[in-house]
Amino acid sequence: MRKTSRIIIIAMLMLTFFAIPVRAATTSFTLTVTKDGQNQDPKSKRTEKAGGANWENKFYVTNDTFTGIGTMIVTSINLKDSRIASNSKVLNLSTKGVRDSKGTEYKTTAPSNQYYYLKAVYGSGLSKSLNATGRYTP
Repeated sequence: MRKTSRIIIIAMLMLTFFAIPVRAATTSFTLTVTKDGQNQDPKSKRTEKAGGANWENKFYVTNDTFTGIGTMIVTSINLKDSRIASNSKVLNLSTKGVRDSKGTEYKTTAPSNQYYYLKAVYGSGLSKSLNATGRYTP
């Protein structure tokens, strides 16, 4: 009886660990850029790009809040090799609250299991400062 109970418990534990879905790493971000380039916080936290079946040559950014009148241009960049970068994506008031389901392509192959960050620059606008918060998946 004890042996059977142990086997059942071990089998249940194994099923639990194998049933855990693998997801790409997603990081919350707060980006602030200014028209004059002073007092900025234009980079997100470093995030590891998923590998295996979840690998895509795209990054995703969902803009939850946006403050200011203007556009912020964001790019995903490899931490160790800045030549590995994505095409640009625009964040502004019209992208606020819109879930990014299409993603943005990288210009070259973006290796998995490496760290990337989101970098923002001031695009255009009337406000001296722009601020965006949201989620980023390299």
